[in-house]
Amino acid sequence: MQVCIRGDSEQARIAIIFRGKGKRIREDEQDAWHPDVDIYWQENAWADTACSVKWVEKTLQPLVKDLDQFVLFVDNLTAQQADQFKVAVASHGGVVWYGLKSATDLWQVVDAGIAQTLKVLTGHNYQQWLDEENNVDLWHGHEKGLTAMERRILITHWVGNAWKIMCGPEYANLRNRCWEKTGCLMTADGSHDDKITPEGLPNYKVPPPLLYLPACEAEPLCNLPDGEQDKENDEDIIEEDEEEPEDQGSEWLDNEEDRSRDDELCGRQIKALYENGWFMGQIEYFNKALAKYRVTHSDDSEDYIGIDDIDGVEIMLLD
Repeated sequence: MQVCIRGDSEQARIAIIFRGKGKRIREDEQDAWHPDVDIYWQENAWADTACSVKWVEKTLQPLVKDLDQFVLFVDNLTAQQADQFKVAVASHGGVVWYGLKSATDLWQVVDAGIAQTLKVLTGHNYQQWLDEENNVDLWHGHEKGLTAMERRILITHWVGNAWKIMCGPEYANLRNRCWEKTGCLMTADGSHDDKITPEGLPNYKVPPPLLYLPACEAEPLCNLPDGEQDKENDEDIIEEDEEEPEDQGSEWLDNEEDRSRDDELCGRQIKALYENGWFMGQIEYFNKALAKYRVTHSDDSEDYIGIDDIDGVEIMLLD
């Protein structure tokens, strides 16, 4: 099943990927599929790049056709990272947003309860069909058995009926709560951050929003002839550039004899906010000469931080 969920408003159609190429599917089978289910075919029943692009055009596009802009939260699957997929979403005014790798249980709305509930509802439909006379023998092939066509038709109805219930008023609170608890409804001013409760982190608190100084206009330089003001600004820039290498050089003096792994923070996990987003990392050791900790992040990048940098806002200890 390919699931796309919104917090409110109209929901996307549920999609099913069947194994095969779908080239010899009879018209009477297609007419028998659940009317609210989109069917896709892939040799291994995977959501590869080609299948994902088709999903954008067939399933996603009708949902967003009246929107100027939208954000599509996705995992980090290879197909979702492909340029063809991103271009397909962008062609309809969308931006693809990737969550933290290997942490969909924390941030992915579908994994926060939608998928499990959908599976349970589908299972109920399946069980109700089995409870009807002779259907158990049919499903397990004890008598005549079911053809592949008949099985596909049944699956579309079990899933389609379950999805209809999931998108109804009975599960409106669940849908909205899954968006809240994962932080996917996070606001810039931090309002309602108390509703963000990732699974497995009972004491987690969202860092407060970053505060920015209001923009202000620089005071004009007075009594300078034309061209002199630009010249003075250029001199300031040159001076700053000349000083920069001296500040950066200290990071490269990470001599092995200055490293210590006895510090109590060594081995601790951290979460750090950089210009390009949040990163998870681990403190490897403390360099006594630099008075800094070396941190290795999950994407194999590294950094050096001081004890004062761990402020609980932009850099936080996790355990």
